[in-house]
Amino acid sequence: MREKLELTGNPQDAVLLVSFGWMGGMGEAVLDGVTGGIRFFGELPIFMDSEQVRQIAGDNLPETCVGELRVLISANIQLVRKTGRNPSIRGAPEQDYWEVRINKLREARVLTEGS
Repeated sequence: MREKLELTGNPQDAVLLVSFGWMGGMGEAVLDGVTGGIRFFGELPIFMDSEQVRQIAGDNLPETCVGELRVLISANIQLVRKTGRNPSIRGAPEQDYWEVRINKLREARVLTEGS
Protein backbone atom coordinates (compact mmCIF):
# COMPACT_ATOMS: atom_id res chain seq x y z
CA MET A 1 0.00 0.00 0.00
CA ARG A 2 1.22 3.45 -0.87
CA GLU A 3 0.20 6.40 1.28
CA LYS A 4 -2.57 8.40 -0.39
CA LEU A 5 -4.77 11.07 1.16
CA GLU A 6 -6.40 13.89 -0.74
CA LEU A 7 -6.98 16.96 1.34
CA THR A 8 -10.73 17.21 0.95
CA GLY A 9 -13.73 16.87 3.23
CA ASN A 10 -15.51 14.58 0.72
CA PRO A 11 -15.61 10.79 1.12
CA GLN A 12 -12.56 9.26 -0.51
CA ASP A 13 -10.49 6.14 -0.80
CA ALA A 14 -7.29 6.71 1.12
CA VAL A 15 -4.23 5.01 2.50
CA LEU A 16 -3.18 6.55 5.82
CA LEU A 17 -0.15 6.18 8.01
CA VAL A 18 -1.35 6.61 11.60
CA SER A 19 0.74 6.85 14.76
CA PHE A 20 -0.07 4.58 17.67
CA GLY A 21 0.49 5.81 21.20
CA TRP A 22 0.45 9.50 20.24
CA MET A 23 0.30 11.64 23.34
CA GLY A 24 -1.50 14.64 21.83
CA GLY A 25 -4.79 13.97 23.59
CA MET A 26 -6.94 14.49 20.48
CA GLY A 27 -6.37 10.96 19.18
CA GLU A 28 -3.75 9.27 17.04
CA ALA A 29 -1.93 11.52 14.59
CA VAL A 30 -2.19 10.90 10.86
CA LEU A 31 1.40 11.10 9.64
CA ASP A 32 3.06 12.30 6.47
CA GLY A 33 4.73 9.20 4.98
CA VAL A 34 7.76 11.21 3.82
CA THR A 35 8.53 13.53 6.74
CA GLY A 36 6.95 11.53 9.58
CA GLY A 37 5.32 14.73 10.85
CA ILE A 38 1.62 15.27 11.49
CA ARG A 39 -0.53 15.71 8.36
CA PHE A 40 -2.55 18.90 8.09
CA PHE A 41 -5.66 19.79 6.09
CA GLY A 42 -5.49 23.53 5.64
CA GLU A 43 -3.98 24.74 8.89
CA LEU A 44 -5.55 22.08 11.09
CA PRO A 45 -3.96 18.77 12.18
CA ILE A 46 -5.55 15.43 11.28
CA PHE A 47 -6.20 12.83 13.99
CA MET A 48 -7.97 9.50 14.25
CA ASP A 49 -9.89 8.24 17.28
CA SER A 50 -7.47 6.23 19.47
CA GLU A 51 -10.00 3.50 20.25
CA GLN A 52 -10.78 3.05 16.58
CA VAL A 53 -7.08 2.66 15.76
CA ARG A 54 -6.72 0.13 18.59
CA GLN A 55 -9.70 -1.87 17.25
CA ILE A 56 -8.36 -1.78 13.69
CA ALA A 57 -4.88 -2.88 14.77
CA GLY A 58 -6.46 -5.56 17.00
CA ASP A 59 -4.44 -8.72 17.46
CA ASN A 60 -1.62 -7.42 15.27
CA LEU A 61 -0.25 -5.13 17.98
CA PRO A 62 3.05 -6.46 19.37
CA GLU A 63 3.29 -7.05 23.12
CA THR A 64 6.40 -4.87 23.27
CA CYS A 65 7.88 -2.51 20.73
CA VAL A 66 11.04 -0.44 20.53
CA GLY A 67 10.59 2.75 18.55
CA GLU A 68 7.56 4.15 16.80
CA LEU A 69 4.53 1.97 16.20
CA ARG A 70 2.39 2.91 13.19
CA VAL A 71 -0.68 1.51 11.47
CA LEU A 72 -1.06 1.62 7.69
CA ILE A 73 -4.77 1.79 6.87
CA SER A 74 -6.51 1.46 3.51
CA ALA A 75 -10.14 2.58 3.70
CA ASN A 76 -12.89 4.76 2.40
CA ILE A 77 -12.83 7.75 4.76
CA GLN A 78 -14.16 11.20 5.38
CA LEU A 79 -12.46 14.07 7.20
CA VAL A 80 -14.78 15.70 9.76
CA ARG A 81 -13.95 19.04 11.37
CA LYS A 82 -14.11 18.91 15.17
CA THR A 83 -13.42 21.17 18.11
CA GLY A 84 -12.17 19.92 21.45
CA ARG A 85 -9.83 20.36 24.38
CA ASN A 86 -6.71 18.30 24.82
CA PRO A 87 -7.56 16.30 27.97
CA SER A 88 -3.88 15.62 28.66
CA ILE A 89 -3.20 19.33 29.31
CA ARG A 90 -4.91 20.98 32.27
CA GLY A 91 -6.73 24.15 31.20
CA ALA A 92 -6.01 23.58 27.52
CA PRO A 93 -7.99 25.87 25.21
CA GLU A 94 -10.41 24.50 22.66
CA GLN A 95 -8.83 23.82 19.31
CA ASP A 96 -10.07 22.83 15.88
CA TYR A 97 -8.80 19.71 14.12
CA TRP A 98 -9.85 17.15 11.53
CA GLU A 99 -10.86 13.64 12.51
CA VAL A 100 -10.74 10.68 10.14
CA ARG A 101 -14.00 8.75 10.02
CA ILE A 102 -13.79 5.34 8.38
CA ASN A 103 -16.73 4.45 6.14
CA LYS A 104 -15.29 1.11 4.99
CA LEU A 105 -12.03 -0.50 6.09
CA ARG A 106 -10.20 -2.40 3.37
CA GLU A 107 -6.87 -3.35 4.92
CA ALA A 108 -4.74 -2.54 7.96
CA ARG A 109 -1.16 -3.44 8.75
CA VAL A 110 0.82 -2.71 11.93
CA LEU A 111 4.31 -1.41 11.23
CA THR A 112 7.15 -1.34 13.72
CA GLU A 113 10.37 0.61 13.33
CA GLY A 114 12.31 -0.86 10.45
CA SER A 115 9.31 -2.44 8.68
